[in-house]
Amino acid sequence: MTSIQAVIFDQGNVLDSHKESDKAIAEAIGMSPAEFGMYAKSHVRALHLGLDELEFLNKVLKDAGRSPTTERVFRRIYENKRPFNEELLHVNAQLRRLGFKTGIISNAEIPLRDLLAERYAVEPPLFDAIVCSCDVGLAKPDREIYLLGCCRLGITPKEAVFIDDNAKNVQAFRDLGGYGTHHSDNQKTIQKLSTLLGYTFALPKP
Repeated sequence: MTSIQAVIFDQGNVLDSHKESDKAIAEAIGMSPAEFGMYAKSHVRALHLGLDELEFLNKVLKDAGRSPTTERVFRRIYENKRPFNEELLHVNAQLRRLGFKTGIISNAEIPLRDLLAERYAVEPPLFDAIVCSCDVGLAKPDREIYLLGCCRLGITPKEAVFIDDNAKNVQAFRDLGGYGTHHSDNQKTIQKLSTLLGYTFALPKP
């Protein structure tokens, strides 16, 4: 009998897709996606730890030799260009009906944190715990953020499956004794969950 009591999801590129929103943010400040990625790389962790959106964008623009901006674009773009993964959210609902706890551990900036608070603020709640890096001053793969998430769920890492699109983040959870699943597409992730939990999940009808 499995000891797993909870399933913990990453948000970005697991419960949603930020491929198009990343492109749109780059375009909004007059950069190509490749250029934005190059100049943003050194500032992303600070953004995830709570750096203000405008400060982040202006650091990127300064590094690129561009003029500063006063426009906040993240939330508008996220609402239109960051679709949620309805298949995995459907699986999440089934997990909860089966008695599993579910949670999110996300390296989420403030605008994304606010969007999640609204998107998941339903009754009954979609998740038992949501831990966003911008709130707690910790970011994956820091071991402390996983321990905090597990604590809020009332479990230990060895009693949980963690799903993330970043293999390094998955390995960090495994290093704590937990189960880790590297997400690349829904079918593979759902199959891995089925194998671990001994349950066949139904997908939403088209």
